[in-house]
Amino acid sequence: MSSSSSFTSKKMNGFLGKLSEVLGALPSADDKSRIDNELRTLIEYLERIRRQLKLVPTNSTADRASIERLREFMEAAETDPVLSRVLGLSKNGPRNRRRDGGLT
Repeated sequence: MSSSSSFTSKKMNGFLGKLSEVLGALPSADDKSRIDNELRTLIEYLERIRRQLKLVPTNSTADRASIERLREFMEAAETDPVLSRVLGLSKNGPRNRRRDGGLT
């Protein structure tokens, strides 16, 4: 019976040794708190990116008619001297002003 009890004692000591190793690998309260804070920061960052992604139009929701209207406006501006000058499209540039505020 002594050999049986010593075998059981060895098994128990081995088990307790392995259990101590497992317990030693567990995080401390400070480690858990730090990891929790880092995860919270990461989650907030990802949620901001997710909200921003929702604002990005898709190719099916983009308003192609607006693009065409803008193209037509720019074409009209090229032929309208005043609008062309205002938008900076005119090759002549703005007129020079005299020192007294009048146009030259």
